[in-house]
Amino acid sequence: EISGLDLTRTPDAETFQALEAALIAHKVIVLRDQHLTTGQHVEIGRLFGELEVNPFRPAGAFPEIMVLDNHKDNPVLSTDVWHSDTTFRQCPTRYSILRCLEIPETGGDTIWADMCAAYDGLSDVMQGMLGGLRAVHDFKNFRALFADSDAERLRRMEELYPNPTHPVVRTHPVTGQKALFVNPQFTLGIEGMTERESQVLLDFLYQQAQAPE
Repeated sequence: EISGLDLTRTPDAETFQALEAALIAHKVIVLRDQHLTTGQHVEIGRLFGELEVNPFRPAGAFPEIMVLDNHKDNPVLSTDVWHSDTTFRQCPTRYSILRCLEIPETGGDTIWADMCAAYDGLSDVMQGMLGGLRAVHDFKNFRALFADSDAERLRRMEELYPNPTHPVVRTHPVTGQKALFVNPQFTLGIEGMTERESQVLLDFLYQQAQAPE
C-alpha cells in the first residue's frame, strides 16, 4: 500500500520508476483516496505502455476504460472466476488498473492470486512436466454475448483472435519468476494431450489459485 502520492498530478520519471518497481516487486499495489477523472485514469495508464480496448465491451468516450457496474439486475458475466485478463489475445494484458467508485457494504470484493506462489507450491516433478507445455486460449466466456443472429460478428471476432497458444508456465521478463498461466475463463486445453488428460491437469492447476496462502 502506497501513500503520499497524488495521481491527479502526473508523477515525474523517477517517481514513476519507483512506482512500477513496487508493482513488479509486489505484483499488486494499492493507492487509496485517488480522486481521478476518467481522463486522468487513462493518462496514468499510458505511463505504463500502450493501452488496449476490450473488444467485447461497448466503447464510450474513453474506450480504454471498461466500466464494471454490477448489481442485482446486472449480474457479473464471468469475472467472479479466477482468471488472467485477456489471455485470448496473442499479446495479453500486462497490467490492469482498477479504480473503485462504489462498493457494497458487504461482498463484491476483488481478490488477487499470486500465480508465482501457485507455481512454487508445485512439486519439482510437476514443475518439470509443465515446463515445455503450451495451452490454447479462446474468448469462450464472451461467446455468451452473441445471439444466433450475431453469427457474422462472432466470425469476425474469431478472425481477430484466432486461439493463441501460451506457455502453461510463463517467466516474468524482469524478475525471472515463473508463474502458472492457465485459467478457467479463457484456457481451452493443453496442446498434445487428449481432452481428458488436458482437463484433469487443468482442473488441478486451476485449484492452485484457490489455495488461501
